[in-house]
Amino acid sequence: MPWAVRLVFLFLLVDAGERVYELIALARAGGASVLAGAHSYGPSVPNLLIWVLVEPLLAVLLWFRTTWGRVWTQVVLAIHAGFLVVQLSLSHPEIWLYLEDTARLRLALSPLVDALLIALLFTAAARRWLDQ
Repeated sequence: MPWAVRLVFLFLLVDAGERVYELIALARAGGASVLAGAHSYGPSVPNLLIWVLVEPLLAVLLWFRTTWGRVWTQVVLAIHAGFLVVQLSLSHPEIWLYLEDTARLRLALSPLVDALLIALLFTAAARRWLDQ
């Protein structure tokens, strides 16, 4: 398995695990967002559940070395990056007022990480290994 595919595979599994942790934290908090009084843009259970289901599915498709696993992973990452950019720059720019510095940095880097993962899946070694 090429290192690029390993990195994407690892990212998908770690991110899904992190979202499971967020779901558990939300359940323990009674479903309330950390910033419930400030705004309604916190993580929601349906969004977290979708990511918890989609990311392992994409990882399995990559594990099975399918062309469509590579394509769907790239599509989902591109949609995620586009959604973040639109939400944070056009729809709800005020969210930056409520976030801590680390959360701002993380949100700013998320589209860049998505773009990097998409590029890794476009490398010749990844395409050759996944498209067999």
